[in-house]
Amino acid sequence: MSLRHTLKFCLVLCLALIALVPSALQAQQPAGATVHGLVADPDDAVIPGATITLTPASGKALTATSGGDGTYTVRGVPAGVYSVTVTMKGFASFVKQGVRITAAQTLALDAKLAIQTQKEEVQVSTTATTLSVDSDSNASATVIKGKDLDALSDDPDDLANELSALAGPAAGPNGGQIYVDGFTGGQLPPKSSIREIRVNQNPFSAQYERLGYGRVEVFTKPGTDKFHGSFQVNGSTSALNTGNGFVSSQPAYHTIFFLGNLTGPINSKSSFALSGSRRQIQDNTIANGTIAANSPTSTVLCKPGDSTCTYFNRFSYATAFPQNRFDLSPRIDLALSEKNTLITRFQLQRSDSINDGIGGFDRPTTGYNAANSEYELQVSDTQILSSHVINESRFELGRNRSSQTPQFTTPSVNVSGAFTDGGTVTGSATSRQARLELQNYTSIQLSKNFIRFGGRLRLNRQSSNSNAGTNGNFTYASLTDYQANKLSQFSINKIINPSVVATLADVGLYLEDDWKVRPNLSLSGGLRYETQNYLSGNQAIAPRVSFAWGVGSAKGSPKTVIRGGFGIFFDRYQINNILNVKLQGDGTNQQKLVLSNPHITNPFCSPTNIAACGTPTAGSTTTYTASPDLRTPYTMQFAIGADQQLFKGATL
Repeated sequence: MSLRHTLKFCLVLCLALIALVPSALQAQQPAGATVHGLVADPDDAVIPGATITLTPASGKALTATSGGDGTYTVRGVPAGVYSVTVTMKGFASFVKQGVRITAAQTLALDAKLAIQTQKEEVQVSTTATTLSVDSDSNASATVIKGKDLDALSDDPDDLANELSALAGPAAGPNGGQIYVDGFTGGQLPPKSSIREIRVNQNPFSAQYERLGYGRVEVFTKPGTDKFHGSFQVNGSTSALNTGNGFVSSQPAYHTIFFLGNLTGPINSKSSFALSGSRRQIQDNTIANGTIAANSPTSTVLCKPGDSTCTYFNRFSYATAFPQNRFDLSPRIDLALSEKNTLITRFQLQRSDSINDGIGGFDRPTTGYNAANSEYELQVSDTQILSSHVINESRFELGRNRSSQTPQFTTPSVNVSGAFTDGGTVTGSATSRQARLELQNYTSIQLSKNFIRFGGRLRLNRQSSNSNAGTNGNFTYASLTDYQANKLSQFSINKIINPSVVATLADVGLYLEDDWKVRPNLSLSGGLRYETQNYLSGNQAIAPRVSFAWGVGSAKGSPKTVIRGGFGIFFDRYQINNILNVKLQGDGTNQQKLVLSNPHITNPFCSPTNIAACGTPTAGSTTTYTASPDLRTPYTMQFAIGADQQLFKGATL
């Protein structure tokens, strides 16, 4: 090759390398960061259409708009220090200065917009736990979301137990309450559809009928502006577990759990979220006890009074206990306008089990099959009436049906401390329930006051059909008495009309004001009025007061907050009490015979000769009625305590 051609080739190669240098340098630069979060109002209702602006110290600002579910995402954010501003008509601007973003970081930054016209600067920390004198910021409260929520059980039954344990014991005869999107009395939704869980928040609020200690509030996820989904299968088998040491052999058992969710947009103004699960459990129950037998190795139960049965033999049974559960929970979010959002949620839940009621001293003959189904329709409408006022209306319609079918209808035999045999005394039963709940709440944000008022109406109609106790129940004090047929008690029911129906209605109205007296002192006062049918003294007025005082300087977040409160909390008269009174009120629907030590007056009475024991009559029946001066039960609760900031991220 000539020198001329060589120089020409080198020149072309150098120009090509120079052209590739910018691309190579750009490829070596770290990827941009991602900033995402949720925009909501003071009542945690999502705000669609808000403008999020990230302004760097120098350069072009980045903007995004919150979707129909209130969420936003800004991708490709260069590293640097930014000022984050969130604006929406009718709300005060949210401003956060000095947000440091590193390369390839994923930063979660939520914004809560106040309903105010005056300029306000809100500082939000996404990593530290700080104290506040707000009425709903008590340090004893727990908010579970994100990774903390992922740590909870996917199984709905286990999840309910975990939340109850986390909430702790509650004052009053009926314990704590679980709210799902503001409604009571329903089933927990699939965990994949839950956005956030709050426990023990604002215990002395007048909005709730019961004390906040033990209260669990569950909020479901809204739809998103992009399609997202997940599917998961969990399982376990007895081959991976040890057997029960009380039985020589037991049926194989396993669990298969399917769960998943799908969310995305429907159109520019609506979105959907769908979640569901199916659980199949092939479990078994263990029964242990002692029976009377006619040989040292026999496992056959002798009849009472058999003098040849002189052996007391231990028994152990492993009985298959299959269970199935299915639930489906769709939700649709619709932005009717910039200031009006409609949420519709439906939940279907079905479960069944076979060989229920067996275990402990209860032998396999006491088992029954159970089935339950429940349907819930919930509608919530949120309206921003002005820059200071939000109104929310809620409607729920629910229906559920439960049934129980015994596998044996033979007389029930109960030997204290030894065994229970024969058919279950609970018999066949079917229960149907229809629920209606209406709510309307209004929130008013002023310069130093946050006023809330509203009301709730609940209707609960329940019907029950049961033949419990018609097979007779024989009770023996010991195995020795069983050998001698020495009965301690016999009871039997005669059902004339197995079906009873009751409708329970209650109304609750409340007014509450949270007053920020000083930056480090807040007072909360409220009044709740409740009434229900079936009671003579059915009108109840429940005052609630509380305070929070930040010790020390009024500037910045306090290190110590003293909290106290007092309130009266009324419990509802339960519908099961009404059904029992109707069933056993005057002997026209059910008659009952109870004999103590019948072996003295009637030695022929036994499980093999039940006809000799007698027949229930109106005269042998104990009737039940509600006292004419029965009043609503209530609890008076006082509490005082201190919240102490230990260090960043930890409070006591």
